[in-house]
Amino acid sequence: MDEVTLRRLAIRQFERGERPAEIWPRLGRSRRWFFKWLARYRAAGPDALLGQSRAHHRHPRSTTPAVQAAIRAIREQHDDWGERTIARELPAHIVGPTPGHTTVGQILRAAGQIGQRRSRTVPTIRYPRLVPAAALELVEHDFFGPRWIVGFGRVYGYQSMDVFSRSVCLGAEGSKASATQLAYWVGLFQRFGLPKVVQTDNEFGLTSTVMRGGFTRVTRLFLALGIEHRFIPEGEPYRNGHIERFNRTYRYAFYDQHVFADLAHLQRREAQYERYFNERRSHGGIGYAVPASRFPAERPRLDSEFALGDVDLDYRHLAAGQVTYVRRVDADGEIAVNHEVVRLDPTLAGEYVTARIHTPELELTVLTVDGEIVPALRTGGAR
Repeated sequence: MDEVTLRRLAIRQFERGERPAEIWPRLGRSRRWFFKWLARYRAAGPDALLGQSRAHHRHPRSTTPAVQAAIRAIREQHDDWGERTIARELPAHIVGPTPGHTTVGQILRAAGQIGQRRSRTVPTIRYPRLVPAAALELVEHDFFGPRWIVGFGRVYGYQSMDVFSRSVCLGAEGSKASATQLAYWVGLFQRFGLPKVVQTDNEFGLTSTVMRGGFTRVTRLFLALGIEHRFIPEGEPYRNGHIERFNRTYRYAFYDQHVFADLAHLQRREAQYERYFNERRSHGGIGYAVPASRFPAERPRLDSEFALGDVDLDYRHLAAGQVTYVRRVDADGEIAVNHEVVRLDPTLAGEYVTARIHTPELELTVLTVDGEIVPALRTGGAR
């Protein structure tokens, strides 16, 4: 029997002439309970037995009108600022506690100062996307920055994510020099593990002609270790969406929350954040599990004694393997592989294809989304 029914029954028994001292024990309630509802019934009638809301008449934690006005004023002055930026700038405009960015967004939406988000135009054409079934089958990589540390200078974040487990491997350096990148990758392979495929944007492959063997030293290291280097289409960073999304989390949840003294300070704090993200933070992309729970403790790693001098990175001595380029065929039936033009069947215009360079012979194979090999003509021209 629900609470409202008990109240009605108590009043009905009282109106039939039963004594209150007999009613409330029978219903399992107290004397105070009975007379409270009897008083409300006499004052407001049967509807009073339905109860009253327990919500505050005035919410003690609600944002004050002055703070709301300040938020709206900042938005009017800077119409290109989002809720997070306004939340960070708010302490300079008001005295006292400030709301978080979620509350700022709610206030701006209520005032009609945040419009609909622009929809990202993603081609509906089928795409040869890799879907890993286990850890270390696919690692996405990207740079974060540059950012500037006052009194130190420019810094870059080196960010990698295992797509299956969402585990991340982080680094920070003062440049994107080849030697610095190689040191980062050796460290990743030693403590994070050896992946089957590393996927990056095309910034990591811009060298002299690939058809003549001009791969970067990073790509040549991957080949030497049996790793496939996969490049996403040019101008489509969302194809590396997992690491791109992580870069935003890294910025708002970590980088913008601290003031760093120098690069070493950033690296120490970043190592702590990496452990937190991997071992304690649940991730919605994997059913709110912790990334470490999907990342095996036993996995293939590079030997801790490994040194770059142990492998031959000379461009004339490429290891056997493959480098992959996902490209969208243009209106002329052509694709560009690291600035080299490759001519395909014009009927493929608008479709995505996968171009594979097989090393060390540098043979080219082009496949459709369905895995069918299509004729490809190397023109030798540059784009």
